[in-house]
Amino acid sequence: MFCQNCGKQLADNAKFCSGCGQPVEREETVPGSEGPVVQPERGPEQVPFPNQGQGEVPAGPNSSQTGSDGAQTAPEAAAAPILSGTKHRGKAAIGLLIGAAVVVVLLVVAAVNLFSSLGKSEELYLYAQQDGELMYLADLKQDSETMQLTDKVGGTVWISPDGKYVYFFEGADQDYSSYADLYCIEAANLGKDGQRPQRVSSKVSTYQYTTLENGGIVFMKESGSGEDLYCYDGEHDYKLADEVYSYTLDETEKTVYYTQQDETDSTFTIFRMPLQEDAEAEELLTGAASIYSEMDAEVLLYGEGEAGQDEWSEMPVYDVYSKKPGETEQLLVEDAWSVNNVKVGGGELSFTYLTTQTTEHTLYDFVLDSSAASDATAQEPKYEDFFTGEDEWGWKKYDTEAYYLAQEAWSQVERRNYIREQLKSTPYEVTSYTLHRYENGIDTVLAEGLDDIPTWGGDSGIYIYQKHSQEVSPVVELAQLYYYDDVYDYIYEEEAVTYQNVNGVESELELEEGSNVWSIYPAGEGHVALMIGGETSEIVSCTVENNALVLGDVLGSDDFSICYTGSQDALYYFADVSGDYSYGNLTLYQDGKTTVLAKDAGAVFQLEDGTIFKLEDRNLENGEGSLYQVKDEKEVRIDDDVSDVVFLPNARMLYISDGDLYLWEKEESVRLARDVTGIWASDSLYYDSYYL
Repeated sequence: MFCQNCGKQLADNAKFCSGCGQPVEREETVPGSEGPVVQPERGPEQVPFPNQGQGEVPAGPNSSQTGSDGAQTAPEAAAAPILSGTKHRGKAAIGLLIGAAVVVVLLVVAAVNLFSSLGKSEELYLYAQQDGELMYLADLKQDSETMQLTDKVGGTVWISPDGKYVYFFEGADQDYSSYADLYCIEAANLGKDGQRPQRVSSKVSTYQYTTLENGGIVFMKESGSGEDLYCYDGEHDYKLADEVYSYTLDETEKTVYYTQQDETDSTFTIFRMPLQEDAEAEELLTGAASIYSEMDAEVLLYGEGEAGQDEWSEMPVYDVYSKKPGETEQLLVEDAWSVNNVKVGGGELSFTYLTTQTTEHTLYDFVLDSSAASDATAQEPKYEDFFTGEDEWGWKKYDTEAYYLAQEAWSQVERRNYIREQLKSTPYEVTSYTLHRYENGIDTVLAEGLDDIPTWGGDSGIYIYQKHSQEVSPVVELAQLYYYDDVYDYIYEEEAVTYQNVNGVESELELEEGSNVWSIYPAGEGHVALMIGGETSEIVSCTVENNALVLGDVLGSDDFSICYTGSQDALYYFADVSGDYSYGNLTLYQDGKTTVLAKDAGAVFQLEDGTIFKLEDRNLENGEGSLYQVKDEKEVRIDDDVSDVVFLPNARMLYISDGDLYLWEKEESVRLARDVTGIWASDSLYYDSYYL
């Protein structure tokens, strides 16, 4: 997920952006009904196939998470204490939202630790079936022993990072709720007679939770008026805090940070407390209208009080403060708008922000009124003034033609007077923006007179923006206007000039008329790529030379699709995309070179060792396609109608084809189960996935 304000990549459950501090807007979805996300720019997430559901976000200092409230339910039988267990260094397989029609993407992390008490297998494998059954699979052989854990699995299923516990939700899909009953079973008890999953708690958020490295879990529960924060330690769940808006854990997972929101003014208070039952919470700051740093940062950066309102953009303007826990806050800058590119820690405190400048005018300031003086003295013509004498019979004669010409001239005067009054009574604000960089107590102006928010390239120090002339002067003769608001057409005729600002050095960036830069993608030392929009859309390679961009080759034009990678040194994109967006060539641009990784692919999966798999002929409705391994520029077909995959060590994989579960090993497939909708493995491998 990406911030709609500054573009920073966020945790899927973030409620405000850690880059610019603005609230994160998201669409409410019904579990099990998510569809494919269509974006102009999207990209690799470490995810399985799109019919798998959303899982948890791993805990850590950069994962802000939220939760809910509900009645506490003790487990039916006590499990062994978790929080005192030995921490393993393996990666955890993230649980997936299952369901036949689910089409979403999620993060999958590999679990490399082995189990010692599973009897027939050192690894752990689970699968879900169409009728809602969650099954344990003893090993990867035909007719292997299975065990049903539940017959109404819903929401997510996942394995704890230490490999000792399996968690899952019951009933979330059936009642279309984002809250469900959370269950847990020790991996050592799987396959043993009489061992059943124990209910951890009820009304648990199926989206807002964190599984700890030692097997415990922090989660949110629904309450009558909001969401409460809880922890499960292997024996029981206990409440940490009421009415929690968001939370995160420190790297040691011994301390939890959380926010509460004031119902009156919607400001936030940040708390810190040990991850222990009955622990006391410490208030770190209060009254924050927007929070820009991570909650566990050594220095908190936030906006306090609404200093103003930029009416044109409808964005809040805040005074920015810093505060070390336990010390007094410090005012850094005033009237800041669009705070981003925040860096806090290691003695560094820096961020970029905008300020606005507005001058009041009327539309009359944009016209040249040459007839103002003559119109002011003009009078309506009278017919008697055009008397020319009498004819031979004594009838009065008038110059009718001259009279009608005078009437026409007078009507033009009246029209101009009306337009003149409308122009004078119509306000027009000229707003411009100043780009600032605050760094360790020094506030530097990078650029002035910007028309709007600049396009910025992450930490690259590159900003691209447009400027119009800030001088207000006549652009059209008043007499040329038929309606007063025609003046807008002439005001907007002025072509804006595009500028680049590289490391604080501003210069013009020459683009084709009508074009502008939509995005900047760092792609290696001294290299970036620009997405440029105009009559056509293009990806253009660039080098950075002497604090300026030098435009290079066109990497793609119109028929391309950008993949967001979160990386600061590489750009992945699909080139030569088909008209229906069902296939294209996944391409890597880095250090000035382009490499085609997979051709004619609808989705591509790249393991850490560089092994690549692709989906070809992908059905856009259900995500199914033909799965291939791409090796040494050769393609090895694995199977058709593949909807789900889990990669395993030793060149193996589990996948679902046409509703059946298969093991692929030594380039051969063996069917393990039928009517399968989701699969999980403790030893699944970490990989990047790129969807068209």
